[in-house]
Amino acid sequence: MIEPGDIPTTPRPLSLTNDNEATTIQVPTSQAIATASPTPAPAATTALPFVNIDDLLAIQLAGDPQVSPQNTAAASSSGPLIAFVVQRCNPEKNTTSSAIWLVHSSGGKTDPAWQVTSGEQHDFAPRWSPDGRGLAFLSDRSGSVQIYLLPLNGGEARQVSHLRNGVTEYNWKPDGTAILAQSPWKPADDRDESDSSNIAYVYTRLDEQWDGMGYKQNRHQQLWLIPLEGEATRITSEPVDIVQSCWSPDGSEIAFCANRRSEPDLSVSMALWVLTLATGQMRRLTPE
Repeated sequence: MIEPGDIPTTPRPLSLTNDNEATTIQVPTSQAIATASPTPAPAATTALPFVNIDDLLAIQLAGDPQVSPQNTAAASSSGPLIAFVVQRCNPEKNTTSSAIWLVHSSGGKTDPAWQVTSGEQHDFAPRWSPDGRGLAFLSDRSGSVQIYLLPLNGGEARQVSHLRNGVTEYNWKPDGTAILAQSPWKPADDRDESDSSNIAYVYTRLDEQWDGMGYKQNRHQQLWLIPLEGEATRITSEPVDIVQSCWSPDGSEIAFCANRRSEPDLSVSMALWVLTLATGQMRRLTPE
């Protein structure tokens, strides 16, 4: 019987000339076993420390980079500027916060970035003005998410939007005179009456909640035109959500996605639509 510790051998081929002829195999001797070179032990590796809670809380996340327009005030001999968001944890307050930072695009690790917003609350979604002289961003510093504009030539950021239900998305008009925003709305918001939707929730459709926002309170995302000076104007009043909007290059039309079927909650498909501002007419470009 071969024990587990024995060294395996390679059998010699049998002779095929005579089936009755005896054959032998070679068994290694104890001297051969003693002279065999031992297998080297694997090199010891240095164990890395485990990640703890303090390490996770110290992580800062950078994201949403936005490059300033070429040949504008934000571009310099060091190249265009890049605006980005840095999110961090605040263990003492058990909260998170984020701030807007800037860095030169031609710089490297030795060219430090600098913070341009306070970051005491959540400042995020930076977007350059078409002329590169201002940087818009979203912030909840006033209690709801609104649009703020930071001039690059100095000064504090000022609040541009004052929408009742905050802003979810936005983008600049190509000429830089206004901002297109998306905000939840329902007809009752235009009437001076108390809102009892927080007392009891009545679900009548499958899409009564937004991810990350909760109960919709019968509101839908609508398009708003916000001038840099003056009051905002709602330009849609659809019973469905209008999302992912953007401008045409000449600023005369707005493209967006929406499911305008009679029962939109029964299908997740959306179509591409175009709104002409001069006439208020909508036309569908893709099938639903």
